[in-house]
Amino acid sequence: MLEQAEQPAVDRVGALASSYTSAFLADLRTAGTMPRAEGAMQTAEGWTVLVVALPAPPGERIPGLTVCDRDCLGMLARSLVPLSAARVRNELEKRGLGIHGLITVKRSLLKMKRLGIVGNSRKGARGYFLLDDLPLFRRARRS
Repeated sequence: MLEQAEQPAVDRVGALASSYTSAFLADLRTAGTMPRAEGAMQTAEGWTVLVVALPAPPGERIPGLTVCDRDCLGMLARSLVPLSAARVRNELEKRGLGIHGLITVKRSLLKMKRLGIVGNSRKGARGYFLLDDLPLFRRARRS
């Protein structure tokens, strides 16, 4: 008797999640509102569905950014204080997020400063920071 080849099981749950995620993203694009964090959860019949919408990471919509640029943006987004180029580089390596030379990190930060993505404070808390993540906005998001 010939054994029947097992058909690969269709991941119905994964397919549904992917489909609804794509539809939700399309609806968000046409909603005409500024991206912000929002979430909802419902539970029924043994299932819990959690939906979370978040703004895209800084620089996501900017073409031409290098891996180092994106790594630096991610590090600045995690920081509550401005960071020097050396500290950005060291933190990236320490956290296993990226290994880049100091001069590469400096070039990335300067490029993004020219693009208006990051700022650089030379007084008070010195270092680079995300321009759209100033303390005034940070407090508004947390409350």
